[in-house]
Amino acid sequence: MPNLAWLAVLFVALILKIPSPQWLAFSYLFVLSLFFFPRHYVVKKQIVSPLLPPRKKYWRPMFGYGFPLVLSSIPSTLNLRLDQMLMVTMLPAKTVGYYVVAVAWSAALSPLINAIGMVLFPYTANARTLEHKTIQLKRGIHATIIVAISMSLLVVALTPVAIPFLFGKAFSPAIPAAYILVAAGFFLSLKRVLQEGIRGLGVTKLILWGESAGLIITAVLLFATLPLWGIMGAAITSLVAYGCITAFYLWRVSLIASCGLSELLLPDKAEWELVKARFNEHMKSFGK
Repeated sequence: MPNLAWLAVLFVALILKIPSPQWLAFSYLFVLSLFFFPRHYVVKKQIVSPLLPPRKKYWRPMFGYGFPLVLSSIPSTLNLRLDQMLMVTMLPAKTVGYYVVAVAWSAALSPLINAIGMVLFPYTANARTLEHKTIQLKRGIHATIIVAISMSLLVVALTPVAIPFLFGKAFSPAIPAAYILVAAGFFLSLKRVLQEGIRGLGVTKLILWGESAGLIITAVLLFATLPLWGIMGAAITSLVAYGCITAFYLWRVSLIASCGLSELLLPDKAEWELVKARFNEHMKSFGK
């Protein structure tokens, strides 16, 4: 719903011919505030027992769990936006526009993969033992890899046709950067799912370490590649930075789960058969 609300705000701005970033920002903020009411209704309906007063014994562990997540939001946001922030000061506006289009197209993977992460977190967190937590995490990683590889190949194949069709032929120069950003989007999607699994495991400091290291890599590579290669340098930077963060998470999760990287990454035969069976079921339903 928030995504649809943002789309509605953009359409209203287009119809009323309001070319104001401030109007867009405040309108979106206002629309988002309206979601408080349906969310409050749903939550209140679901919680049947009375709310208990805060207990001091939980403050310290909750702070230890939540504070790294709050801090990690800063490098996480900069990892996503630093390239565009620097481009505005270093590259022509037209070139920045090409990059924004490439980024927008590469985000086609995000909604489906984010859905896996949202489901993975509660499943992992609710598991009673570390063994069961890691089993849930492995299943989530395997599902992500299967879906992300399939979707990435589809998006790559559609890129040379979709960008001119959706954005206009004038944005065709964005296609080469879009190819690289789609690959970067694969690692970004896997990174986000891993973060949800790590939240479920309770070791939230890993997320802060990973995002902070990724920000250092991003900053160094951007200053080195932007003046030389322009938007291609920014795309390559995203690919390398997301890949490094993902590799760090996989390494640490493999240590926590006491398993090899191949076991963590490669779906077994039973999982492939399940995916195939589910796909056939959906195709049959679609045919009916």
